[in-house]
Amino acid sequence: MAVHRYDDSIAQFKKAIELDPHVAWFHAQLGWVYARKGMYAQAIAEHEKLRPQDYAVSSENQVLASGLGWVYGLAGRRNDALHILQQFNELLSRGYVDFYQVGAIYAGLGDKDRAFASLKKGYAERSSGMAYIKGDPFWDDNFRSDPRYTDLLRRMGLPQ
Repeated sequence: MAVHRYDDSIAQFKKAIELDPHVAWFHAQLGWVYARKGMYAQAIAEHEKLRPQDYAVSSENQVLASGLGWVYGLAGRRNDALHILQQFNELLSRGYVDFYQVGAIYAGLGDKDRAFASLKKGYAERSSGMAYIKGDPFWDDNFRSDPRYTDLLRRMGLPQ
């Protein structure tokens, strides 16, 4: 998916799901590929195959939750994306929040300023998610062309 070979990615994730349909990560990744292709109904349907606890916002499970928030944002389901952001805000009062994941939801909503503010905080807190910034589907060309993205990569010591 990181190299924009979406049709190939869809085929591979479908094969993986055939092998083990209970792996939440496969469904989430397939949903993200669908979202990258603008196939939002399919992306949401793939996430709906997960158990609610698979995408519930918790200290241990933020990646799938933020991915769903990102999909909702892209699909125009703003209130659903904002609801997930609210859950991240509630988690902040009692546990660790990975601001890289929060930034992904803002990216789906098209809020570049809040997305970059979250990435800046994720960088400052040494978020493990930051290691995936060049390959994650959340950061489209609109974000990658922003000077703040290039500056962040430079500060992280990543090729631009």
